[in-house]
Amino acid sequence: MKLTELHIKDYNQFEDFKLDLTYPKGHPKAGQALDKVCFIGQSGTGKTSLIELLRKTMFTISSERVLNALLDKKNNECTVLGNEQLNDIEFSRNGISIKLDQEINFTFDRYDDKNDFSNNGESFVLKAIGLNKDIVNLLSNKSKIFYYPYDISYSSNIQLVNNDFIPLLLDTTLYDFSKLSLQNSWSFINEKIIKDRELEIKKSLEISKALQNPKLTNEDILKAREEFFNWRKNSPNPIVDLAEKFLDRILNRFNLKVKTELDFERKEDIETIKIQTRQGEDIPFDALSTGTKQVILTALPLYGLKPEKAIILFDEPERSLYPDIQKEIVDFYTSMAKDSQFFFATHSPLIASSFEPWEIVELKFNEKGKVYQEKYYEGENHVDNYTINPQYLTWTGILQKVFDLEQESNPLRDRQLIELATLESKLKHNSLSLEKKKETFEKYQKLATLLNWELK
Repeated sequence: MKLTELHIKDYNQFEDFKLDLTYPKGHPKAGQALDKVCFIGQSGTGKTSLIELLRKTMFTISSERVLNALLDKKNNECTVLGNEQLNDIEFSRNGISIKLDQEINFTFDRYDDKNDFSNNGESFVLKAIGLNKDIVNLLSNKSKIFYYPYDISYSSNIQLVNNDFIPLLLDTTLYDFSKLSLQNSWSFINEKIIKDRELEIKKSLEISKALQNPKLTNEDILKAREEFFNWRKNSPNPIVDLAEKFLDRILNRFNLKVKTELDFERKEDIETIKIQTRQGEDIPFDALSTGTKQVILTALPLYGLKPEKAIILFDEPERSLYPDIQKEIVDFYTSMAKDSQFFFATHSPLIASSFEPWEIVELKFNEKGKVYQEKYYEGENHVDNYTINPQYLTWTGILQKVFDLEQESNPLRDRQLIELATLESKLKHNSLSLEKKKETFEKYQKLATLLNWELK
């Protein structure tokens, strides 16, 4: 399930605000829902509001109560119109309409912070046209929604939780990390990890017993070892898979890696995962940087659940990340969710550089203080008509053309550039003595180096 259109009639700073979330004409995926979307704009334009709005609205759509309302024709709050030939579903509640792919439309005439189907005592009215098996299957599948707010707490230790908690997590529709403790992030993958480690310990003990049995021949011992290695070869270690295919790709930039070897000294070692330096020194989780914790704890649910056809919302994913990581973080997240749709709200030009121009939604205030979308194309929405492409621009170019930064640099640099030009002019005059020219050139060379200016 992916969004193809968002229309807000009147909500906060949005008035008759409409977004086309499909690929433009001329694109190989023209008309299909965008795989990823990036909200940018001045503080206060509503980037976070849009992310939170999508979280609440998509949860309402995907919740099981919607399905129950569809199937329970006796429910007084629900009106079902059966027409097997049509393929639309409409939810009516004032203010917000969302169009999804597969020609399924959801319209909310009124929006509030509640996720139920009533508002001020008025019944929620549901109209379902074309209640066929495909629509029922779509809703009953309860597409997953992942919401990562900008202010996630990273104080928790990464310890696997009791298995009793797993069904609660796996059965939910919305993974809201403003409410769900990240202490439980490992629970998304702990079952495989614990089973694998228990089996590894069991097989290691079998080899140990074989070594202690005086009746076994060397051939028997070699056979036992061969069986262990064959098991390991045919049963991939989930920790190794996590490390090599995902986390180490980013952690190596911090001079860190996932510890893949199991050091069994106490029970907790089976239920935890350790991070170490690339040189092999274990690092306590609390000693890791905020950026490192963010990468680990936001990736785990995506890696563990391997969502498909999910809606994944990130508010300020650049938090505490160095620029070289920011350049890769969008591709890192999107690689872990098949056929899903990602929404990012960001202030980072490096994050924005990961997006095609039609995936950027730049929010601006009009003269009435309402928000509109700045268009990056002229005339028809066609790939050939776009005049800005963040992927083609330098960082300075992105700041100026996409983030509307008026100055290329701060005023001090401008003054020093004038000084550099003055020194260069003096060097061109033959009236300077050799000693004075040498002194001037040294000043010119030093200033040019500080300004990152190519010497002529």
